[in-house]
Amino acid sequence: MKKLITLCVSLMIATAMNAQVIYNSTGRKGDANYRNNTSVKGFDINKFFVGSGIDFGIVYKYLRVGVSPMAGYKFNDYFTAGLSARFMYESQRDVYALWNSTGGLDYKPFRSRIYGPGVWARLNFFQSYFIHTEFEYNKIDFIGYQQVSATAYEKIKDSYTVPSLMVGAGYTAYITDKVSFYGILLYDVLQSIPRNMRTVSGTGEPYSISPYADQLSYRIGIAVGL
Repeated sequence: MKKLITLCVSLMIATAMNAQVIYNSTGRKGDANYRNNTSVKGFDINKFFVGSGIDFGIVYKYLRVGVSPMAGYKFNDYFTAGLSARFMYESQRDVYALWNSTGGLDYKPFRSRIYGPGVWARLNFFQSYFIHTEFEYNKIDFIGYQQVSATAYEKIKDSYTVPSLMVGAGYTAYITDKVSFYGILLYDVLQSIPRNMRTVSGTGEPYSISPYADQLSYRIGIAVGL
């Protein structure tokens, strides 16, 4: 994992040092607004942009909805970084099969809320393609159920925080010089660290509490330059 992180950082630094083409605030090659203001020192509003990703999934008995607002700044022609936030709700019906007092089974859902801040960096390396890394520190609130006896069960609520380091690549589709859509495919390289691992009571089977465990996370969104 350390080698992977080191490689990503090295690529970002190397490409930033060789940047020569002018890009606008959303990353599109062309006559950027700040080209005519090269004497501006410090913060340049023309290099700033905002946007949001969306997350939506619905399959049999499962629902996931979320938004990921973000703000970014183009430090040079290729390197962009900024802040983000994440808000997501998940629910799945009939996750728990629980014995009740009549000897029958009750089926109960699982629900969770995920929210937290993040910081990200992006490296445009070939036309509309980019490498993306993002560190998130999410809080997860969940509601579940557990069997407490042969004929009784109870609702359980818990909260915990989870660090995630998302690494991946994406593509930008430009609508105008100011507006673009993007898609990113990411993988959490911290999902298996000891802090993020738990074991199933009774069986001892390990599992990750990362919201991105055992999956590739795909995000789509829109960015608007100022």
